[in-house]
Amino acid sequence: MEAKEILAIEKCGDLFPYGEDKVREKYKELAKEWHPDSSSHPDSFDVFAKIAELYQCAIELLRNGQWEKTGYLLISRKDGKKIEVNYDTSFHFELGTCYVTRTKIVYILDSDKEKFYRNAVSRIKGLRYQDKKMEEELARVLPVIYQTFQTNDGSYGIVLDKGKDVYPLKNVYEYYEGHMDHRHVAWIISRLCNLTCYLNFSRLVHNGINLNNCFISPESHAVFLPGGWWYAAEEGEAMIGTTKDIFSIMPVGAKSTGKSSPVTDLEAVKLLGRQLLGETNCRKLSLDASVPKPFVDFLTGGSGSQSFEEFAKWDRALMDSYGRRKFIPMEIQNIYDRKGE
Repeated sequence: MEAKEILAIEKCGDLFPYGEDKVREKYKELAKEWHPDSSSHPDSFDVFAKIAELYQCAIELLRNGQWEKTGYLLISRKDGKKIEVNYDTSFHFELGTCYVTRTKIVYILDSDKEKFYRNAVSRIKGLRYQDKKMEEELARVLPVIYQTFQTNDGSYGIVLDKGKDVYPLKNVYEYYEGHMDHRHVAWIISRLCNLTCYLNFSRLVHNGINLNNCFISPESHAVFLPGGWWYAAEEGEAMIGTTKDIFSIMPVGAKSTGKSSPVTDLEAVKLLGRQLLGETNCRKLSLDASVPKPFVDFLTGGSGSQSFEEFAKWDRALMDSYGRRKFIPMEIQNIYDRKGE
């Protein structure tokens, strides 16, 4: 392998074969070639450091009954069972790693994040609806737990069901190279505003509505909120945590008291909208003439304390921006192929 190929490797299984003896044998082979004392290559120091890092990762995984390479994850649970995950994409977030398959979302939270894991499971299992109509409308976009477990290395797993046409919003954002068409951002904001109304009805504050925790269906224009429930709390209850980006836009009162406020979720939706448009700075976004002014005014204006009032405000901004509503197809060929180009 060329130096640049080794330096680009993220998963130890992409360099080493499965099995501790095979890993050691491969490491010796690579060390002979890349150790700075024996190699004259200008990048030998960095390459050997990368090899050593991947080697340590491989040994640690194998001793815990785990393995990983691009698109594949082997997990050994504490109860002795094994789980094989063939995934389309994965990404790290502040508490661990998310793996996305065609029909499942697998969150692996680090071993020191037990309180967040237990909070997420409790909040998801505790979701309730006012009536059958509300359940039919919202249950499909809220998380459903398939299974939970603890791994041999002490990490915590949450597996959620997912539709085949549902993708991480993070990957869609990357597909559009960090700047989405405002018409698509509009329907995403509409769906998120609807979800904040449900949270308000449930007297819950999610505290984690951001790019990593939202998924969408380009086909049906639906927005799902599977992640971030590890931060959820009842309105007025002490926060268990949040992300850096959400903390930056939290109301002053919530920051000073440490208590959950619905305004945090409302401001998080607006921050996400600005991010999807390619500009989180309110002043700079206000200068973007390509986005309808009522839309920009909504995203850059302060939020009230009531989700239902904010939804009504957004509905007016939507009408003033686009008039009569119409379905705008989101043309995505293959999000994962594009991501790998």
